[in-house]
Amino acid sequence: MNTFHSSSRTHRSFGCKSVILAAAAALLGVFGARPALAANVVLTDGNSSVTIDPTSTAGVQDWTLNGQNQLNQEWFWFRSGNSAGQSSLNSLGTPAVTLLDTNGNGQNDTAELVYGPSNGLQITVTYSLTGGQSGSKTSDLTDSIQITNKGSKTLKFHFFQYADFNLGDSTTGQSVTIANSDTATDTGNGYKSQTVVSPQASEFEANVYPKLLNEISGSSPYTLSGANTSAAADGEWAFEWDQNIPMCGSMVITGDQEITGTTSAPIPEPKGASLAVLGTASMLLIRRRRQITTV
Repeated sequence: MNTFHSSSRTHRSFGCKSVILAAAAALLGVFGARPALAANVVLTDGNSSVTIDPTSTAGVQDWTLNGQNQLNQEWFWFRSGNSAGQSSLNSLGTPAVTLLDTNGNGQNDTAELVYGPSNGLQITVTYSLTGGQSGSKTSDLTDSIQITNKGSKTLKFHFFQYADFNLGDSTTGQSVTIANSDTATDTGNGYKSQTVVSPQASEFEANVYPKLLNEISGSSPYTLSGANTSAAADGEWAFEWDQNIPMCGSMVITGDQEITGTTSAPIPEPKGASLAVLGTASMLLIRRRRQITTV
């Protein structure tokens, strides 16, 4: 798994202009950046595809591996201060979408979604998909989020990343564990998904769907509970970052998500047992030959 460890940073952007991916876009331009309408965004690579609805809370609503969906929903919410509930990323309006084919194979594997500026806030999310070979049970999705304050005062900002995996295309038999405030692992139905974020989250929570989603998307301010495990059901998880972002400043959050198969091959019969069976068969054969000779 290729984990990004870009540390949290708050910096001032000259003239409040966001420059995220400017250099990358120039470099990748050799393969062509394709502006797209804000309908469903589809990324494809190797054995995988990802579908993103950028204009609703469905967000990343499908992550298909070898023709089987592994994800119910992944999306982002935010809150300024503590006087109201959280707002979903798409509440900032319809984003500008740019699609990229980074390996020149004719398939879009990277998408940049730019929301805002709205009320002085601009958020840019970039997804990049790396699929495995056909038939393999591995797939990787990275994301980078730049949050820029283009307003006239410091933002007391709270940002949430939420996910509900349906491993093996099932809503049961999955448990979540969170470690070190930066790693969420969901295991079940022959698969494991692991998400590593940077910087470490201020708060986190593992729960059972839809309890956590209802809290984050509710009308009241919510702070994640710090629970680091869920029951073996339909596990869900979230990270929360709390940051004061100055005027013309920004913060960056990066993450890497990997899905791998965990179903193990049948355990071969121990050699000792096989030899014992062979030895018994040989003794029976020798005994039978002796009986024939005696007669």
